[in-house]
Amino acid sequence: RSGRKPGRRGDLPMPPRKRAASTPAAKPKSPKKVKKGSEPAVASPAAAVSTGVPRTAADAWSNSEYVSDGSMGQEGFSKLCVALGIEEMSFEACYLNHLLCPSIDNVLIVCNSKAELQRGIEAIGCRTLSDLPAKLRARRLHIEKAYGTVEFTTFWKWLFEMGMGIQALKVNAPSSSVRTVPLDAGVQLMDACISSWWLFPKLRTFSTEVHGQAFTKDLWIQIGRFINLTTVGVVLPDLSNYDDDAAGGGNAWPCFIDEFVEWVREGKGGGE
Repeated sequence: RSGRKPGRRGDLPMPPRKRAASTPAAKPKSPKKVKKGSEPAVASPAAAVSTGVPRTAADAWSNSEYVSDGSMGQEGFSKLCVALGIEEMSFEACYLNHLLCPSIDNVLIVCNSKAELQRGIEAIGCRTLSDLPAKLRARRLHIEKAYGTVEFTTFWKWLFEMGMGIQALKVNAPSSSVRTVPLDAGVQLMDACISSWWLFPKLRTFSTEVHGQAFTKDLWIQIGRFINLTTVGVVLPDLSNYDDDAAGGGNAWPCFIDEFVEWVREGKGGGE
């Protein structure tokens, strides 16, 4: 057959990162007495925007914290995720990035227009930005039931494209010249998507300590297929029918998965 805990989160230009606490304002001087009936001062609209959570795509797009030079980059997207309470490198953050940028031309740009942001929000069934966290959590739970839905397959392939884009950026090379995803980045992206899969801790250990090589696109796709078959029970929990044709075995699996299954059967990988 053809040979077909993750890196540091800061290695990938993915959202969100916590913003530094804002500098406390200087204590104002005691106000002078004003005539009875005078109106009190109110906070400026700009201050309200910078400290509040944006409700709509228009609110976010008009805020310079999130949008700069007509586009939302990874930094602005990170700040938006922080405002919405979405954790760094979580499924929710990565899946939202995928919704806003389904085709990766530039990994540093998440969204190029308010219309794209609105379409991304609506794609998951939201009317406002505040609805996003709950909808994204629900999507994660739906995908984790089988890891075989169209949503999972599309997202899984997108993660690989994102990994290649990040690598191209790191080595300052055209994206077309990068064909694999480095081991550390690949495992980190997997962690965002399949951390609840029962074999993931062992797959992570096997990938980093035994395999030790970058992921090719064919291997990435086959890993996704293996995740699905083990989740829905086509491949039994003890992996005893892994080689059966009825379970997708035969000569269909790449060497990586053959060796991983044998490694698990031998009881390696500790008690993960």
